Amino acid sequence: MCKVLRIFRSTYYAYKKPQFKKDELNELVVEIFNENQHVYETRKLKVELGRKSTRF
Repeated sequence: MCKVLRIFRSTYYAYKKPQFKKDELNELVVEIFNENQHVYETRKLKVELGRKSTRF
């Protein structure tokens, strides 16, 4: 099918993969940041996102 459409397979699978809602992710990051007195850095935020949500 990719040959017929003249697209790369990676493009097809990237489009097919379900995307998360950016607004939901942003809200969750802000919530975690605010809960922790504005001191969490990116590494801690990433770990906490993994703990709080399996959606992403």
